[in-house]
Amino acid sequence: MRKIKVALFFILVICAMAFLTTPPPASAEPDGGDIIFKETGKLPPALFSHKKHADAGNKCEVCHDKIFQKKTGGTGQGKALAMSEMKEGKYCGACHNGDKTFDVKKNCKQCHVKP
Repeated sequence: MRKIKVALFFILVICAMAFLTTPPPASAEPDGGDIIFKETGKLPPALFSHKKHADAGNKCEVCHDKIFQKKTGGTGQGKALAMSEMKEGKYCGACHNGDKTFDVKKNCKQCHVKP
């Protein structure tokens, strides 16, 4: 019985150490941080600001997990976002369609910014 208690104690200590030394997820930044999409063909990188979207009154649930997963590469498909898909109303195009807010089809410089 004593051996079992000692073994359980060590397992508890190891689990506690693992928990305490694990870094927080990337989204632990207060405003969610910025995301820079570098794979944009001939255009400059596209910048996504969580803060701008939150300041506009959007809650996390508007995009997560319906449009984007809460993880790096949040398309859920492990690929870059394609403008052709946005123009069809996917990803950013779900809101940026000219009705809810500016249209991704006509306002390139809103997102594509020179570094």
